[in-house]
Amino acid sequence: MVFIDELTFVMITLILVAVSVAYIVVAESLAYRRRGPSGLGVALHETAIPMIAMGVVVLVMGFWGMMTWPLPGAYNILFFDIYTLFGIIILGFGISVVLHFRLQYVGVLSLVSGFTVIAYGWRAYQLGLTLTPWAMFLMYIGFGVTAILAFPVAIIADRWLHPSSEALVEPPKNRLGRPMYPVSYFEAVIVFVFVVVLLLSAIAVEGTLANSIITHLHSPP
Repeated sequence: MVFIDELTFVMITLILVAVSVAYIVVAESLAYRRRGPSGLGVALHETAIPMIAMGVVVLVMGFWGMMTWPLPGAYNILFFDIYTLFGIIILGFGISVVLHFRLQYVGVLSLVSGFTVIAYGWRAYQLGLTLTPWAMFLMYIGFGVTAILAFPVAIIADRWLHPSSEALVEPPKNRLGRPMYPVSYFEAVIVFVFVVVLLLSAIAVEGTLANSIITHLHSPP
């Protein structure tokens, strides 16, 4: 079988999606604070196409890698199993936004996948499967924790998009007289931790990617 080295592109897409999702979460949180559920719905809908596009690319590459095994040995299992789950979640999010479905159901998939990612990362670290085991371990742990946190973040987003009848009709206003829709301390902490862990995961991927680019360009197959 011909060896096809696509690992660097896989890691580039991970960074691209991670940074995009972090930006989306921050932007949508600000949209809710300033314009409420209607503003959040409009802003969230605008993210659907890029998320679906990235989800399709990741999912196709993931399935292709699982079927063809382009990497040496166990690396196919290590990378493409998780990568395929990643694509399913991203694509599911985009489709849910387009169809105005509740996001918590995609969040459940992410929750379960998160524990799987952590298990894969821990085992790979024990086996020393990469030249940068700590960077790879932090990458898997970071994305695993992020996937787990995506579940409460999805529930928070659903609450913002579909407020209960007990919600304030007239939200409190700031010093400039503009409405500011309430966000609880718990919600703010969950969203903040989610964004921070996601960005740290992207940095961990960058550490692994830098070594891979140097190694693979120096010794191509």
